[in-house]
Amino acid sequence: LDRVCWYGIRIAYGCILFDRLFLRKVDQDERVKRIVWGLQNSDGNFKHLDLTHLNLNHLDLSYCSFVSSDLSGSSLCGANLSNSNLKRTQFLDVDLENVTLNGACIEDWNINSFTKLDGVVCEYVYLKANKQERRPREGSFKPGEFAALFQQAVDTVDLIFKDGIDWPG
Repeated sequence: LDRVCWYGIRIAYGCILFDRLFLRKVDQDERVKRIVWGLQNSDGNFKHLDLTHLNLNHLDLSYCSFVSSDLSGSSLCGANLSNSNLKRTQFLDVDLENVTLNGACIEDWNINSFTKLDGVVCEYVYLKANKQERRPREGSFKPGEFAALFQQAVDTVDLIFKDGIDWPG
């Protein structure tokens, strides 16, 4: 049942049927059920969750925290992640087409070449928590600029030598 859109199912079929159908992730945490139904958690806390292969298209997830959660293989087309904390969130093979990311923190998020960034709606993001390292530093991203910048970053490799390099002399 991966990628099934469950939004509104409790209204159409009732919670009991939903709980019987949605076996894998609901047992993990009550917060998963709330996000799948499109309900805002009282504190927006979706930290450290396995949210893989879910259909979260067009949900309002603004001001939520997904710190260290795994959204790999999920679809978030048209979702609103404005001002969300996406620190250390896994976005491998995720469809982010037309997602709104205004003011989101993307510190150490993990995307790959299969993460779809086409049409991301984003004026600016923060590369560090607490609204630090704004990108772009001034103004707003132009259409397509966010996708070009961050997809290009995926195609590079950074080698960091903590103690420098001891070249043979």
